Amino acid sequence: MVFKNFIIELGLPLSITEKSAFIRAMLTVDPKFRIPCRRSITNEYLPKMYNQIMNKLKKTCLAADFISLTFDGWT
Repeated sequence: MVFKNFIIELGLPLSITEKSAFIRAMLTVDPKFRIPCRRSITNEYLPKMYNQIMNKLKKTCLAADFISLTFDGWT
């Protein structure tokens, strides 16, 4: 989970999992760790994380007495 969060929360390109420097760094941290390919991240991890976040957001909104929305019209 930490690996997936690292990639996704930092907004790193999924292709980083194929870069030799990244692979060496991960092997240094944990030689037994299997780095998922970007297809696995796209097809498995992202949808799971999306669903978890959406479920949490829905619960939060349903429990709220009111919701305020704002936006920045300048950018």
